Amino acid sequence: MKRLFFCLFLLPFFTYSQVNKDSLLNLWRNSSKNKDKLAVAKKIIWDVYLNTQPDSAFYYGELMYDLAKQSNNMKYMAIALESQGVSCVFRGSLSEAISLFEKSLELYKVINKPSSLSKIYDFLATTHFQIGNYEISLDFFQKALKIANENGDEVRKCSLYGNMGNVYQKQGKVSLA
Repeated sequence: MKRLFFCLFLLPFFTYSQVNKDSLLNLWRNSSKNKDKLAVAKKIIWDVYLNTQPDSAFYYGELMYDLAKQSNNMKYMAIALESQGVSCVFRGSLSEAISLFEKSLELYKVINKPSSLSKIYDFLATTHFQIGNYEISLDFFQKALKIANENGDEVRKCSLYGNMGNVYQKQGKVSLA
């Protein structure tokens, strides 16, 4: 009886997720405006596929990038590359992730979006940390921290300090952690 109740309790959550996914995919297929399609693609990638099906997220990232490029929309080109990079991290393709993050970084620099720059530096730092490039990782964390300080982003600063502490600990520089 308890199991039945638990299953019935969870059913609406799973149904909502599927309906939301189906609705987003229908919007993607049926939208005629590129800007709307790009916004839907971002939602499909980040809210539907990235954590559970990174290959599908990568695929929609490619579609998003191509559409953004056709529209000359650098913001969504950068977001698409960033999404693909995160997908690669989840799939363990760290070198490919770094390449995609670097391309995204260049676009964010052109459109001058500091909060996104900080996030990409953080992604680059974390990815370099995962492959053992600790000095490069620290360099990217410090770049992200500089932007977070300039923007007064206290949450990102806390995260960055914690991540930098992890790097120092791995290097055996516990006093700096």
